[in-house]
Amino acid sequence: MTIQPKKPLTFQQATRRLPRARSKREVLLAAYHADHTNFHAAHDELSVAFRALSRSAAELRRNQAIIDSLRSIVDLGPTAPPPEEKIVDAPLMTDAEFLHQKEKNPDMENVGKSKARFSMDEYIGGFSRYPNRETHHEMAAARFLSLYERGQIGGARATDYSAPYVDKSGPSQDGALVAGDEARREYRAMKLAIGDVAENLLERVIVGRVSARTIATQRGGEAGATGRLVSMVAQEVKDALEAAAQHFRFGKTAGHRGHYVDEAARRARGDAKSPGVRGLRGRASINENKTSAK
Repeated sequence: MTIQPKKPLTFQQATRRLPRARSKREVLLAAYHADHTNFHAAHDELSVAFRALSRSAAELRRNQAIIDSLRSIVDLGPTAPPPEEKIVDAPLMTDAEFLHQKEKNPDMENVGKSKARFSMDEYIGGFSRYPNRETHHEMAAARFLSLYERGQIGGARATDYSAPYVDKSGPSQDGALVAGDEARREYRAMKLAIGDVAENLLERVIVGRVSARTIATQRGGEAGATGRLVSMVAQEVKDALEAAAQHFRFGKTAGHRGHYVDEAARRARGDAKSPGVRGLRGRASINENKTSAK
């Protein structure tokens, strides 16, 4: 197939078409100028929108960095409470000095007492970061931590450096092993009483200082640590400590005439009527109570 060349226009044909082509050019030129104006306006608007988008993206990145920093702190759980001062029995005051001071200052409440710095983190481990603690739960956590630490064997923990050094044979480890037998026996009995799951949870919280939010994050998976899940973990910890407190006999027990007495609270405040209080100070308090009753 051959393409036939176009025939050249004649003078008459070109004369007729030229005015129409010029009219069309004016229309196209006006449309071009309008589109050019719209393009520059759209370009300016796009530049403004792009700058706004860049600012928003930068602010979003900064906000995400702040969230990540705060979340890393929150995931660690509440910090350990600072050491507080408590009123305890003065360790260097003898009974004779106590009676002398009591006779000399009968109206003074803190005779024979002194202030001591007390760290809840060292006393009950990671449970110190949990709010709304009950007294018998604190005592159960303290017993758990004490048994766990005293029951450790191996390494420097099991070496008694106070033992005599004989024949270059090194310190004897028999004393440390014997001393930890009772702790390990009590720990095994407690583990059988509360169960393996509760014992593992208390070990992570009290000994490992793992927060409830961290455990909830591990359980929640992609959903993360929701408030409901964190509350459930905290309640599981308190339930496990309740079982341990019952095993250690720290819970509320039935007293005289069916009344319930919080043994843990009574021991914690050093009630003179408690069997654990001995010495002249306890007897002096008992005599005071009898005198006031009369």
